[in-house]
Amino acid sequence: MVFDAHCYLGRNPIWEAQGMPATMQGEDMIAYMDRGGVERALCAPPGVGAADHFAADHERIAQAIADYPDRIYGFVRVKPTRGQTAIDEMYYWLRELGFHAVKFNTIDASPYGAGFYSLADRALMGPVLEAIAALQVPVMIHTGEEHGHTCTPALVANLALDFPQITFIIAHAGVPGFLDEVVPFMQRAENTLVDLAGVLRPIYVQNLVNGVGAARVLNATNAPHMPIEFGPQLIERHCRQLTAAQKEAILGGNTMRLLQLSA
Repeated sequence: MVFDAHCYLGRNPIWEAQGMPATMQGEDMIAYMDRGGVERALCAPPGVGAADHFAADHERIAQAIADYPDRIYGFVRVKPTRGQTAIDEMYYWLRELGFHAVKFNTIDASPYGAGFYSLADRALMGPVLEAIAALQVPVMIHTGEEHGHTCTPALVANLALDFPQITFIIAHAGVPGFLDEVVPFMQRAENTLVDLAGVLRPIYVQNLVNGVGAARVLNATNAPHMPIEFGPQLIERHCRQLTAAQKEAILGGNTMRLLQLSA
């Protein structure tokens, strides 16, 4: 069973250049998953929806969850800079609309285009993380890229140490720029997982497994920005030192366990 733990569903005009709909609805994602051999996907709103705080894309994801409850799962994309409003909306999407997890990207400052916030800002992050702890859902945090200094794997691990009741996913394994931080800081914070979205080399996967164990590594692609079939091809065909059990765990078993789902 293949479960992609980091996908996008909603509107992003750039997808048209890839021959895909600019607006991905649930049925579009299902057709895309079927072509790529992926049974389940955990989907977030794309970043270009920041101007309306991702409201339209959250609605699209909510509809997809309702239409395909055993195949499509949802991230609430949260801007901590919006304070109590963000917390109230997070409760709504998670409790009322059936979303499953939370996503942060420090590029999502509010108002739109205002720059970055930092995971190091505890006055900002603390109230939202306390709410997430009460909701008992995992949180994925973007790492790497040009704003990576605001969201390093080290900063994620520091949050994880302060909130041990939350499972934190280090998205993109710090790529680009911060891959070397991932293993040592995951070893410090046991309530962290790492996803492989944007990780292109088999040796990077093997090093992560060697460092923290296969049970803490999640198949993920950032689809449709990357082909959704890339994840299973990377793991199944090119990570040849992994055992069959390790591949099964990475490809889907770990995400199933994270979301407390049964097969």
